[in-house]
Amino acid sequence: MNKFSPSHYQLGKIQVWDFIADQDLNFLEGNVIKYICRAGAKAEESKLDDLLKARAYLTKLIHITYDRDNSRPLGPSSEVQRDHGTTVRPLPCGDAENPGCTD
Repeated sequence: MNKFSPSHYQLGKIQVWDFIADQDLNFLEGNVIKYICRAGAKAEESKLDDLLKARAYLTKLIHITYDRDNSRPLGPSSEVQRDHGTTVRPLPCGDAENPGCTD
């Protein structure tokens, strides 16, 4: 174990970054996987901290995907980052695939 390979990177049979690279995941997708797989393994942070980080990346990915699929300009990152993942900008209700909308 060293600075570049701490113990919370050594969980399971393969390292998380090897899985991310094998699956050709982008930055946001990779970070969702990374924080979920390592949740609670780092002594300085709780499992909840890591899960909230994963949620922040997933929320940003959802918003970017929705905006691109609907030819909308991308919203600012601050909408996602305020509370480690609280969804500040709900998706519009006009979308049949969004049953939990708030319009």
